[in-house]
Parts: sequence; C-alpha cells; structure tokens
Amino acid sequence: MNDLEKDAPGGASDEACDNAASRAPNAASQEAGADVVRDAENEALREELETLKREKEEFRSVALEAKADLYNYRTRTEREREKLRKSIAADKAAAFLPVLDNLDRVLQVSEGSDIASVLKGVSMVREQFLSVILDMGIERVETVGKRFDPVCHEAVSTERVPEEENDGIILEEYLPGYAAEERVLRPARVRVGTYRKE
Repeated sequence: MNDLEKDAPGGASDEACDNAASRAPNAASQEAGADVVRDAENEALREELETLKREKEEFRSVALEAKADLYNYRTRTEREREKLRKSIAADKAAAFLPVLDNLDRVLQVSEGSDIASVLKGVSMVREQFLSVILDMGIERVETVGKRFDPVCHEAVSTERVPEEENDGIILEEYLPGYAAEERVLRPARVRVGTYRKE
C-alpha cells in the first residue's frame, strides 16, 4: 500500500470540501436573491404608503371643503330664514294698520259724544281685528257645549251637574282661546261640568 492509498480517506475529505465549496456560492446567491425580493417588496410597500398618504390628504382636503360649504350653506339659510321671518312679520303688521287707524279714529271722539256711538265704533274695530286674524288662519276655539279637551281648553273651575251626559262638557267660557291649524296659540279658559253619582 503506498502513501497515496493511505491518504485515501483524506482524498475523500477533499471531495467533501469541494462539494461544500460548490454549494457555498449557491447559498450566497440564494440569499442575494432573497435580499432582492425583500428590497422589491419594501419598495412596493413604500410606494403604496406614499399613495395612501396622497389619498388621505386628498380626502382630508375634500372633507374640509365640504365642511366649509356646509357652514356657508347653514349661514346663508339662517340669514334667508331670518329675512323671510321679518318679511312675514311686516306683512302681518301691515294687515293690522287699518285696524289701528280705526281705533285712533274712535279715540278722537269729542268729550260730548254719545257713549253708545263710541261703543259701536269700538265694536266695529273689534270685528275688523277678528276679520284680519281670521284671514291669517287663526280661529277661535269652540267652547260652550263642547267636550273639554285639555289641549284646547284650560279648566279654571268646575260645577256639579245632575245629568251624566253633561260630565266633562264646557258650561261657560271665561276667556276665548285661539288656534292656527293644528297649533293652539292660547287655550280657552272655561268652567266644566262634573257629574258624580250620589
């Protein structure tokens, strides 16, 4: 056996080293490839993040514009509503000017005037006033003979009645009430009948 044959196991170990050495560049290239993939993924994420930031700023800008538009709309609407309210109030006041004129005429009567004619003048002014509010859609609340309704009536007093069918019926009106469509402007003050079994 020569020295070379004795070194055979060593020769085999050289082969293993060669195999390991040939694998090392392969592993290095795989790691380099993984780094390239990671860099590409990181770059894609950075671009996506930038896109999302831009979109966020655009949405923020749109939201701020919408908020400003809404504020301007509310301000404008409130201003128009106030202008309309004042215009309606002026129109209603204008409807009462002839009533005021006639009341002034009644008050200008001379001292020697007949009291009956003064009362007649005041009564005519009152009728004119009622006519104006009726034209505005304001009506007098019905009372005497009607069933008591706590929405439209305010019971100031009660009176015992002998008939059961008159229980809750309005017997007298102390102060008239007025309503406009569904809204009660002032409830009528009334006396209501109450029935109790003996």
